[in-house]
Amino acid sequence: MSGLQIVVQWLHVLGGIFWFGSSLYAASIFAPTLMSLPPQVAGPVFAASVKRTAVVLETVGGMTILLGVIRGTLFGPVQSFSFLFGTTYGITWAVALLLGLGILGWSHFVVAPAGNQAAAMLAVGDIAGMRRGLWRILVEMVGFFGIFTCMILMRFGL
Repeated sequence: MSGLQIVVQWLHVLGGIFWFGSSLYAASIFAPTLMSLPPQVAGPVFAASVKRTAVVLETVGGMTILLGVIRGTLFGPVQSFSFLFGTTYGITWAVALLLGLGILGWSHFVVAPAGNQAAAMLAVGDIAGMRRGLWRILVEMVGFFGIFTCMILMRFGL
């Protein structure tokens, strides 16, 4: 294993932890806490965090995916289409890649735009409206759990 391969793996894992962990934190702690605060506090806090959160998480997500591609191809076993589509590992790797790209797209085109609506709902105390929008985060969580499962399977060569 080369030093560069170790660095790529390390950064890929760190990025994945940050990306997935931030989403877990947002869904399980940040959003419920904001929904328990008075509207005059919750609205501005959420509005201030929406744009920065989207930029940081989309950047980290994109870098994590790119490093995963490098780790799987340049430094890994996915060297041909026959390996990619003809082995269990290759298929699992492709599923993880598609899930990662899907989550990144979902985050950019669905979750981030809904953040402005959520901020407006919080500002007027519409907690029910905020709760109705949480399904978007749950879809993202299902994707992350799928990727996490793929990572475990690939560790064992599947």
